[in-house]
Amino acid sequence: MARPTDYCEEMNKKALDYLENYEEVHGDSIPSVAGLAVSLGVAKSTVYLWKGLHDEFSDTLDRIMTSQERKALNNGINGVFNATITKLVLANHGYSEASTIQQNLTVTDGETLAERLTGGSKR
Repeated sequence: MARPTDYCEEMNKKALDYLENYEEVHGDSIPSVAGLAVSLGVAKSTVYLWKGLHDEFSDTLDRIMTSQERKALNNGINGVFNATITKLVLANHGYSEASTIQQNLTVTDGETLAERLTGGSKR
């Protein structure tokens, strides 16, 4: 028999509190699933489980991750955060460096993606 869940409406309120106060109250530089889990007193796997089971909690977790993306992006651009750590955080949000191979993909008639985007052609 599975252990009963600790989730209740109060957990979403605590998650919202974490979102609003992750720096001042919880001591985190950036909001994270790990920080949320510690704040709630549960494992990260429980946070992900609740995300799949409770729509309101899922929305709150999405807001936390959006806040994380914004904070990492802004502080990475401004040089506040370490570039390597910023790159790792943003990779979890779909950001990546384009390699030379990706930049030179052929789109049509021998024109590269870079040429298409810049309007220039080597022909």
